[in-house]
Amino acid sequence: MGLGYGSEYQLLRALGHHRESFFQTLRNTIGIDESINWKDYPTDRNSLSLDGEFCEIECFKMEPFYKELNSKWPDFWPVRGHNAQNWDGIFNVGDDWYFVEAKAHISELKSKHKKSIKSDALISRSFQETIDDWFESAKSGDDWLRSPYYQFANRLAFCHFLRKNKINAHIVNIFFLNGFEKPQETRDPLKIVDDKLSVKTIDDWEKAISKEWEQLGVNKASLSGISYEVFVDCLYPEN
Repeated sequence: MGLGYGSEYQLLRALGHHRESFFQTLRNTIGIDESINWKDYPTDRNSLSLDGEFCEIECFKMEPFYKELNSKWPDFWPVRGHNAQNWDGIFNVGDDWYFVEAKAHISELKSKHKKSIKSDALISRSFQETIDDWFESAKSGDDWLRSPYYQFANRLAFCHFLRKNKINAHIVNIFFLNGFEKPQETRDPLKIVDDKLSVKTIDDWEKAISKEWEQLGVNKASLSGISYEVFVDCLYPEN
Protein backbone atom coordinates (compact mmCIF):
# COMPACT_ATOMS: atom_id res chain seq x y z
CA MET A 1 0.00 0.00 0.00
CA GLY A 2 1.33 3.43 -0.94
CA LEU A 3 1.67 5.75 2.04
CA GLY A 4 -0.42 8.81 1.27
CA TYR A 5 -1.60 7.79 -2.22
CA GLY A 6 -3.23 5.00 -4.22
CA SER A 7 -6.59 3.24 -4.16
CA GLU A 8 -6.03 1.10 -1.06
CA TYR A 9 -4.79 4.05 0.98
CA GLN A 10 -7.58 6.33 -0.22
CA LEU A 11 -10.27 3.74 0.55
CA LEU A 12 -8.96 3.27 4.10
CA ARG A 13 -8.70 7.04 4.49
CA ALA A 14 -12.29 7.48 3.33
CA LEU A 15 -13.49 4.83 5.78
CA GLY A 16 -11.39 6.12 8.67
CA HIS A 17 -11.53 9.90 8.34
CA HIS A 18 -14.39 10.75 5.99
CA ARG A 19 -16.86 7.93 6.56
CA GLU A 20 -20.00 10.06 6.80
CA SER A 21 -19.23 11.94 3.58
CA PHE A 22 -18.07 8.75 1.83
CA PHE A 23 -21.15 6.76 2.81
CA GLN A 24 -23.42 9.62 1.73
CA THR A 25 -21.75 9.60 -1.69
CA LEU A 26 -22.39 5.84 -1.92
CA ARG A 27 -26.02 6.27 -0.89
CA ASN A 28 -26.61 9.11 -3.34
CA THR A 29 -25.03 7.29 -6.30
CA ILE A 30 -26.56 3.86 -5.72
CA GLY A 31 -29.89 5.07 -4.37
CA ILE A 32 -29.67 3.71 -0.84
CA ASP A 33 -31.87 5.01 1.99
CA GLU A 34 -30.90 2.55 4.72
CA SER A 35 -27.71 2.27 6.76
CA ILE A 36 -24.61 0.78 5.15
CA ASN A 37 -23.14 -2.23 6.96
CA TRP A 38 -19.46 -2.28 5.96
CA LYS A 39 -17.92 -5.72 6.55
CA ASP A 40 -14.57 -6.57 8.13
CA TYR A 41 -12.84 -8.00 5.07
CA PRO A 42 -10.30 -9.27 4.30
CA THR A 43 -8.69 -10.80 7.37
CA ASP A 44 -5.05 -11.84 7.43
CA ARG A 45 -5.85 -15.41 8.43
CA ASN A 46 -8.37 -15.99 5.66
CA SER A 47 -6.29 -14.29 3.00
CA LEU A 48 -3.89 -17.22 3.37
CA SER A 49 -6.57 -19.89 3.20
CA LEU A 50 -6.02 -22.87 0.92
CA ASP A 51 -9.70 -23.77 0.82
CA GLY A 52 -10.44 -21.60 -2.20
CA GLU A 53 -11.00 -17.91 -2.73
CA PHE A 54 -14.73 -18.06 -2.04
CA CYS A 55 -13.91 -19.32 1.47
CA GLU A 56 -11.84 -16.19 1.99
CA ILE A 57 -14.92 -13.97 1.96
CA GLU A 58 -15.40 -14.21 5.68
CA CYS A 59 -18.52 -12.08 5.75
CA PHE A 60 -20.41 -15.00 4.17
CA LYS A 61 -19.22 -17.69 6.57
CA MET A 62 -21.94 -17.09 9.15
CA GLU A 63 -24.66 -16.69 6.56
CA PRO A 64 -27.16 -19.54 6.09
CA PHE A 65 -26.45 -19.69 2.35
CA TYR A 66 -22.67 -20.03 2.68
CA LYS A 67 -22.41 -23.83 2.67
CA GLU A 68 -24.51 -24.23 -0.48
CA LEU A 69 -22.66 -21.44 -2.31
CA ASN A 70 -19.29 -22.83 -1.35
CA SER A 71 -20.19 -26.27 -2.71
CA LYS A 72 -21.27 -24.80 -6.07
CA TRP A 73 -18.39 -22.37 -6.53
CA PRO A 74 -15.77 -24.89 -7.82
CA ASP A 75 -18.09 -25.74 -10.72
CA PHE A 76 -18.12 -22.08 -11.72
CA TRP A 77 -14.58 -20.86 -10.99
CA PRO A 78 -11.11 -22.31 -10.28
CA VAL A 79 -10.64 -22.30 -6.52
CA ARG A 80 -6.87 -22.07 -6.18
CA GLY A 81 -3.90 -20.15 -7.47
CA HIS A 82 -3.65 -16.94 -9.45
CA ASN A 83 -7.32 -17.00 -10.52
CA ALA A 84 -8.52 -16.11 -7.02
CA GLN A 85 -10.72 -13.03 -6.77
CA ASN A 86 -9.84 -10.40 -4.21
CA TRP A 87 -12.11 -7.44 -3.46
CA ASP A 88 -11.23 -4.10 -1.89
CA GLY A 89 -14.28 -4.11 0.35
CA ILE A 90 -17.74 -5.56 0.95
CA PHE A 91 -20.86 -4.06 2.45
CA ASN A 92 -24.50 -4.96 2.62
CA VAL A 93 -27.74 -3.06 2.94
CA GLY A 94 -30.39 -5.51 4.09
CA ASP A 95 -30.39 -8.42 1.64
CA ASP A 96 -28.37 -6.53 -0.99
CA TRP A 97 -24.63 -7.25 -1.12
CA TYR A 98 -22.15 -4.79 -2.62
CA PHE A 99 -18.64 -5.77 -3.69
CA VAL A 100 -16.18 -2.91 -3.91
CA GLU A 101 -13.40 -2.34 -6.43
CA ALA A 102 -11.39 0.87 -5.94
CA LYS A 103 -9.18 2.61 -8.50
CA ALA A 104 -6.90 5.63 -8.19
CA HIS A 105 -5.37 5.79 -11.67
CA ILE A 106 -6.59 4.82 -15.12
CA SER A 107 -4.04 2.07 -15.80
CA GLU A 108 -5.59 0.10 -12.91
CA LEU A 109 -8.56 -0.65 -15.15
CA LYS A 110 -6.41 -3.03 -17.16
CA SER A 111 -5.17 -6.42 -16.03
CA LYS A 112 -3.87 -9.52 -17.77
CA HIS A 113 -5.15 -13.02 -17.18
CA LYS A 114 -2.40 -15.53 -16.47
CA LYS A 115 -3.00 -18.38 -18.88
CA SER A 116 -3.74 -21.74 -17.35
CA ILE A 117 -4.64 -24.80 -19.44
CA LYS A 118 -6.49 -26.37 -16.52
CA SER A 119 -8.66 -23.40 -15.61
CA ASP A 120 -9.16 -21.37 -18.80
CA ALA A 121 -11.96 -23.58 -20.16
CA LEU A 122 -13.96 -23.21 -16.94
CA ILE A 123 -13.45 -19.45 -16.80
CA SER A 124 -14.39 -19.02 -20.46
CA ARG A 125 -17.52 -21.12 -19.95
CA SER A 126 -18.59 -19.00 -16.97
CA PHE A 127 -17.86 -15.81 -18.90
CA GLN A 128 -20.01 -17.08 -21.77
CA GLU A 129 -22.84 -17.91 -19.39
CA THR A 130 -22.68 -14.39 -17.97
CA ILE A 131 -22.69 -12.82 -21.44
CA ASP A 132 -25.60 -14.98 -22.64
CA ASP A 133 -27.74 -14.27 -19.57
CA TRP A 134 -27.06 -10.56 -19.16
CA PHE A 135 -25.71 -8.94 -22.30
CA GLU A 136 -26.74 -8.74 -25.94
CA SER A 137 -23.15 -8.84 -27.09
CA ALA A 138 -21.15 -10.24 -29.97
CA LYS A 139 -18.30 -10.84 -27.52
CA SER A 140 -17.55 -14.40 -26.45
CA GLY A 141 -16.26 -15.93 -23.24
CA ASP A 142 -12.87 -16.32 -24.90
CA ASP A 143 -12.92 -12.62 -25.82
CA TRP A 144 -13.39 -11.73 -22.16
CA LEU A 145 -10.68 -14.17 -21.15
CA ARG A 146 -8.16 -12.47 -23.46
CA SER A 147 -9.37 -8.94 -22.80
CA PRO A 148 -7.06 -6.34 -21.22
CA TYR A 149 -10.08 -5.63 -19.01
CA TYR A 150 -10.15 -9.16 -17.66
CA GLN A 151 -10.63 -8.03 -14.06
CA PHE A 152 -13.97 -6.32 -14.65
CA ALA A 153 -15.06 -9.36 -16.66
CA ASN A 154 -14.41 -11.68 -13.73
CA ARG A 155 -16.18 -9.25 -11.39
CA LEU A 156 -19.26 -9.46 -13.58
CA ALA A 157 -19.06 -13.26 -13.65
CA PHE A 158 -18.79 -13.40 -9.85
CA CYS A 159 -21.84 -11.17 -9.49
CA HIS A 160 -23.72 -13.36 -11.98
CA PHE A 161 -22.85 -16.49 -9.98
CA LEU A 162 -24.27 -14.97 -6.80
CA ARG A 163 -27.42 -13.75 -8.49
CA LYS A 164 -28.20 -17.09 -10.09
CA ASN A 165 -27.91 -18.49 -6.57
CA LYS A 166 -30.46 -15.96 -5.27
CA ILE A 167 -27.98 -13.53 -3.67
CA ASN A 168 -28.76 -9.98 -4.77
CA ALA A 169 -25.18 -8.91 -5.54
CA HIS A 170 -23.84 -5.67 -7.02
CA ILE A 171 -20.45 -4.28 -8.03
CA VAL A 172 -19.41 -0.86 -6.73
CA ASN A 173 -16.54 0.68 -8.65
CA ILE A 174 -15.01 3.54 -6.69
CA PHE A 175 -12.98 5.93 -8.83
CA PHE A 176 -10.84 8.37 -6.86
CA LEU A 177 -10.09 11.86 -8.13
CA ASN A 178 -6.76 13.35 -7.03
CA GLY A 179 -6.01 10.01 -5.41
CA PHE A 180 -2.53 9.32 -6.72
CA GLU A 181 -0.63 12.42 -5.69
CA LYS A 182 2.45 11.12 -3.92
CA PRO A 183 3.64 13.05 -0.88
CA GLN A 184 7.41 13.49 -0.60
CA GLU A 185 9.29 14.35 2.56
CA THR A 186 11.72 17.24 2.27
CA ARG A 187 13.12 19.76 4.71
CA ASP A 188 9.95 21.71 4.13
CA PRO A 189 6.50 20.40 5.15
CA LEU A 190 5.14 17.54 3.06
CA LYS A 191 5.07 18.45 -0.62
CA ILE A 192 3.19 16.71 -3.38
CA VAL A 193 5.08 15.11 -6.24
CA ASP A 194 3.45 16.01 -9.54
CA ASP A 195 2.18 12.62 -10.71
CA LYS A 196 0.43 12.32 -14.06
CA LEU A 197 -1.31 9.12 -12.90
CA SER A 198 -3.64 11.08 -10.63
CA VAL A 199 -7.02 11.54 -12.34
CA LYS A 200 -8.32 15.09 -12.05
CA THR A 201 -11.82 14.97 -13.54
CA ILE A 202 -14.83 12.67 -13.74
CA ASP A 203 -14.77 13.15 -17.50
CA ASP A 204 -11.31 11.58 -17.70
CA TRP A 205 -12.51 8.59 -15.74
CA GLU A 206 -15.65 8.24 -17.84
CA LYS A 207 -13.68 8.25 -21.10
CA ALA A 208 -11.50 5.40 -19.81
CA ILE A 209 -14.51 3.48 -18.49
CA SER A 210 -16.24 3.81 -21.86
CA LYS A 211 -13.26 2.13 -23.54
CA GLU A 212 -13.48 -0.72 -21.03
CA TRP A 213 -17.20 -1.20 -21.63
CA GLU A 214 -16.81 -1.07 -25.41
CA GLN A 215 -14.08 -3.69 -25.36
CA LEU A 216 -16.23 -6.04 -23.25
CA GLY A 217 -19.41 -5.37 -25.25
CA VAL A 218 -21.40 -3.89 -22.35
CA ASN A 219 -22.96 -0.49 -21.78
CA LYS A 220 -24.60 1.65 -19.13
CA ALA A 221 -28.07 0.28 -19.83
CA SER A 222 -27.02 -3.37 -19.64
CA LEU A 223 -25.08 -2.74 -16.41
CA SER A 224 -27.93 -0.86 -14.74
CA GLY A 225 -28.59 -2.23 -11.27
CA ILE A 226 -25.58 -4.53 -11.52
CA SER A 227 -22.55 -2.24 -11.52
CA TYR A 228 -22.20 1.29 -10.17
CA GLU A 229 -19.58 3.99 -10.78
CA VAL A 230 -18.89 6.12 -7.71
CA PHE A 231 -16.57 9.12 -7.99
CA VAL A 232 -14.85 10.33 -4.82
CA ASP A 233 -12.66 13.43 -4.72
CA CYS A 234 -9.74 12.93 -2.32
CA LEU A 235 -9.45 16.71 -1.84
CA TYR A 236 -12.06 16.63 0.92
CA PRO A 237 -13.30 20.04 2.03
CA GLU A 238 -12.08 21.27 5.40
CA ASN A 239 -14.64 21.12 8.17
